[in-house]
Formats: sequence, structure tokens, C-alpha cells
Amino acid sequence: MMDRVSDFIESCRFGDVETVSGMVCDDETLADCRAPDKMPVIICATCSHQFEIVQLLLDAGADIEAKDTFYKGTALGFAAWHGWDDIATLLVGRGCDVDGVGEVPSPLALAMDGADGKLAAEGSPGTREGHAAIVALLESRGATVIGRIGE
Repeated sequence: MMDRVSDFIESCRFGDVETVSGMVCDDETLADCRAPDKMPVIICATCSHQFEIVQLLLDAGADIEAKDTFYKGTALGFAAWHGWDDIATLLVGRGCDVDGVGEVPSPLALAMDGADGKLAAEGSPGTREGHAAIVALLESRGATVIGRIGE
């Protein structure tokens, strides 16, 4: 069974829509599986900027609020850190908690730090514009700022 899960996770990371779609149709529980490092597959797909895969996982019933065990972040928090405004918009549109279920730093704080250029030094691939779009989205939904860099 672990080989199937590993194959599924890799297909999600690399954006293999056809394989992921087929596998999740055969076994919807894969939508909530975790990588060996305990990273939920929805976060793996988010970090790899696989919009269609995130969408497929949500359609299959993936837990939109699943957190990783190290950072305690949700897919929205990871989308905010990476500056993936398309995925953040999808997640918010599907009803995720805009505050990341108590994440510290909050998704809004991460996006603000990205818009200010503070996350570039930490390796975030996002642009200031992408982060700013997430800031606008989250502010429009009443998100809270918790845990900005340097505060």
C-alpha cells in the first residue's frame, strides 16, 4: 500500500493530472494521505504549485484544513508563503479558514511579509505582486495578522 501512496504523492507533486484523477477515483482516501514526513498531500501539491491537483484533491474530499506536523500550517498558509495567489483564491473560495486554523504566523502575516519582500531571503518563490494579491484577498475576508517577521 505504501508504494501506491508514494506514487500518488509524487504524481501530485509533479502535476500528473491524469494519474492523480484515476488514482483518486479508485480510492478517495488517497486525497487525505500524507507523505513520509507527515506532510498532507494537499500541502505537497500546494507547495509544488499544482493548481489542478489541489482542485482535484478538494473535489475528492481532501481536508482543506489539514496541517503539516512540523510547521503546523495549512495549505492556505503554504500558498501564502509561496505567493501562489491562484491556489489561495481556490482555497478561500472553497471555504478554508482564512486564519489557517490558528497558524502562527497567520496566512495574512505570511502574505504581508512576502509583499514586503521579507520572504525572498527565506526562499519563497513568490512575487511581491502574488503576495499582495493574497493580502488583498485575505483582508477582504477579515483575516487576522499574527506573527509578522521582525515583530
